[in-house]
Amino acid sequence: MSSGSSENSQGTPEPKRTDNISRMADMTEDNVVTATCEKTTNGMETRSHSQDPALAAIWEAVVRIEANTNLLVSEHKELKILFEELQMSLQFTQAEVDDMKKENQNLKEKMRSLNEKNSEFERKVDVLENNLRTSIEQGNNLEKKLKDAITMHDNLEQYSRKFNLEIHGIPEQESENAEEIVLDLAKSLHVNLEPEDIDIAHRMKKGNLRPRPIVVRFTNYYSRNRLYRNRTKLRKVNVGRFIEGADRVYINENLTALRSELFKKVRDKNDHRNWRIWTLDGTIFVKTDPTSSSAIQIKCAADLAKLN
Repeated sequence: MSSGSSENSQGTPEPKRTDNISRMADMTEDNVVTATCEKTTNGMETRSHSQDPALAAIWEAVVRIEANTNLLVSEHKELKILFEELQMSLQFTQAEVDDMKKENQNLKEKMRSLNEKNSEFERKVDVLENNLRTSIEQGNNLEKKLKDAITMHDNLEQYSRKFNLEIHGIPEQESENAEEIVLDLAKSLHVNLEPEDIDIAHRMKKGNLRPRPIVVRFTNYYSRNRLYRNRTKLRKVNVGRFIEGADRVYINENLTALRSELFKKVRDKNDHRNWRIWTLDGTIFVKTDPTSSSAIQIKCAADLAKLN
């Protein structure tokens, strides 16, 4: 083994380049110094030796190599420091990455939990929507049944008034006899009506109309219908000759509250002055064109659209 190398703990030779280069530089420098000394003692021989280009070039090369070697050593130290700093930075960055991974995992777990809650919420919303849809359908069915029940009740009530008529415009007097007033009215219209045709007659107890209408219930539909069909003659007959104080008298069917309200809505239409409006057995009829042979039936509020 040469003297220019050494072994480490593992037996591997490690070259000592820096020491060899330094030793070579020293040897070269000694030769240069010797040459310089010889210049003083030997004259021209020494000058020719000191000016040897090969020796001077070797010495300059050795100097440059030593300078470069020192620079490399310095840079190596700096690189080592930079490497250690980078290693520390990498460790810190790795710690931050680990924290971010943990945070990301926590976020994933939270997102998974939120997705599960959202799915559960959507299921509950679907259930609520189905329940709401069912409730609406049930409500619509109940509303329809209620309307049907109200209509049926109204039909039954109107049927119970089949034998009834209302007489409006007769002044009220003390100790009056409503049945005699009805008979006198029938007489004015040349309608043959007997006392046995009348079941009961009286003034209406409710309402704000003055004078209060007389409600008469007949014993048979035939007698009731004869008086009702002749009501149009009231425009030409002087009823006051038969009933004291009577002026504008008219006869209506005894309608239920629902049909009376509907009848009022028809008469309140803007164009009703040119219409012919009447009722027959509780059904409202409207003829908007006097020359027309057909009439419009109004059985509910929705039928009012037919008059537009």
